[in-house]
Amino acid sequence: MKKLTEEQKQELLDFIDDQEIEVSELESYRCFSHNQDFARFAEPDDEDWDEDEEYNEMCSQAIRLIQYDGLSEYTNISDDMKEQAIEFIESKMM
Repeated sequence: MKKLTEEQKQELLDFIDDQEIEVSELESYRCFSHNQDFARFAEPDDEDWDEDEEYNEMCSQAIRLIQYDGLSEYTNISDDMKEQAIEFIESKMM
């Protein structure tokens, strides 16, 4: 089985970091806004969430995209390395 190069690992880390998730949907998300009806307008200081949970969700989203569309759709890594890429991403989850 082929191994990922350091360059490929960095590309996967960059791919994880590029994932955008809605932090308000995280289980740990809390909004301390004075008016809960308008939480979507909260100031950044009024919001709190677990950053590990956020990163894990970003990893999970990256894995789902790779499984659905293939690795080469989002990276310069060939699809025959998909299993190794998913294992690497899973190893980064907290």
